[in-house]
Amino acid sequence: MKTEILMAKVFAKPEKTEEVKALLQKNIGFSLQEEGCAGFTLQESTEEAGTFLLYEQWKTRTAWQEHMEMPYLKDFVAKSENLLSKSFDLTWWQILDGASLKKSPANSKWVLTVRFSVQPGKQAQAENALVQVGKDSFTEKECTVFEVLKSTENDTDYLLYEEWDSYEAWGKHMELDYIQDFVAMIDNTFSKAPVREWFKK
Repeated sequence: MKTEILMAKVFAKPEKTEEVKALLQKNIGFSLQEEGCAGFTLQESTEEAGTFLLYEQWKTRTAWQEHMEMPYLKDFVAKSENLLSKSFDLTWWQILDGASLKKSPANSKWVLTVRFSVQPGKQAQAENALVQVGKDSFTEKECTVFEVLKSTENDTDYLLYEEWDSYEAWGKHMELDYIQDFVAMIDNTFSKAPVREWFKK
């Protein structure tokens, strides 16, 4: 059974950003002690102040549902009206086979997510291209994590989750020939431009 990946965005009110961050960090510690939790990290947006990304890995969806019944989670949700500027943004994913690449230790601070929408009927072509980009990217010293995920809610949506040693390293990566070849195929395979978002751990 594949691990269930939850990408949860949390939007703090400007004056509550540090309080929300502290609560999220505290809750991650509790979450990692749960039997059904396979991983949990926190990233903060470099583009939108007060926006956080929780990258959650759950053994089953039921494990996550049990997690949401934990007293510390219910307490956070109860406080959210006073802490958050808008509702949580939750999306569910699964990692494609052979598409989770990680160096050990993976201590990079820069996190990039890239979301793609694929033209109907071109999912297999897109998956092959995305997985190959991941394998090629992972050969670069500065790339420490590269995962290709597919939405469990919409079978034309894909996401790249990448960790880099620096923003400059990613910039050089984008100039490489294999990336330019991938970019050239976007119009014929994907239904709209990819959406990039940067975060820092």
